[in-house]
Amino acid sequence: MKFQIENYVKITCIEDIKNRFQYKPSVDTQNARLIEVIEPYNLPEKGGKISCSIKSCHTPHYKGYLIKTSDNTETNIGKDCGKKHFPDFVVHFNKATKKHRIRSKQEQLNGIIEQKCEIYSRINDLIHQEYGGSWCQKAYKNFSKHYPNQAIDDLKQRAIRNDATISYSRKRTETEVSDMLASNPGSKREEWLYEDIPVGVLAGLDIFQQSIRSILIEKLTNPLNELTQTDKTNLSTAKLNKFARWAGDIELLFNEAEQLIKANRKFFQHDNLILLIKLDISEQAKQEINLLEWDYKNADVTEASQKKLRNLIKNNTKRGIVQL
Repeated sequence: MKFQIENYVKITCIEDIKNRFQYKPSVDTQNARLIEVIEPYNLPEKGGKISCSIKSCHTPHYKGYLIKTSDNTETNIGKDCGKKHFPDFVVHFNKATKKHRIRSKQEQLNGIIEQKCEIYSRINDLIHQEYGGSWCQKAYKNFSKHYPNQAIDDLKQRAIRNDATISYSRKRTETEVSDMLASNPGSKREEWLYEDIPVGVLAGLDIFQQSIRSILIEKLTNPLNELTQTDKTNLSTAKLNKFARWAGDIELLFNEAEQLIKANRKFFQHDNLILLIKLDISEQAKQEINLLEWDYKNADVTEASQKKLRNLIKNNTKRGIVQL
């Protein structure tokens, strides 16, 4: 069900004004009062300017208002003539502006409703394509299930800090420390005792900031379902504004989903996962990671490596080692 937009006047050219049944090209403000500001307009330059219909003005312009006067006719005025010739123009202008904003948002949402099948199709394509949304969701779930919590926590913190570089700390030699102090007068010796040596850069950390489901289902599918099923006749202004903001973000959300799918594909590559053993985590967690073999196509660790991990955990339990 679409919004029923009543008395909506769409002005895109001069003819949309002059061809109206009650249009009058000239009005004497001494004899006519303003009844209503029907619609503001901003004509395209290629179509030329239209003259103000006020008898004492007739200035050509692009921006103005279609109005209704007390003699039951419609006419047009330039953007500056309203306040000049009609004492109550601001009151009528504010009413018209509010109606125009509401109608514009209703028209915007009607366009979304007309495109709903296409939008649903785009969502389904992202979900079901090879290594798409379903694969991403499965991969993240299985990764979280089998990999050490310590590693996952580290990755989440890195995603928050936007810190993808993995490095280790190396103690500098006395000669190196002396050289650094000489190059940085006023600094303290303690500042140069160690240096961070990069060993790799992790790809796809965005997957630890947001799930693909949150975009495709919670931010795209659910609002579209709600919009199409909502009773449009009693929709509050607040709800209308919320839907309109969402509609304006649809393409941005699709782009975010596409980028997040790419991030998942990069993160679960073998060359990326082998970097996890270089994280600043316990030796036990590194030992567990070293046993795990990731099956990219099936979005899960292999059964053989799961078995190895279970045996490791079992042996560690017997030895009284706390699992991470």
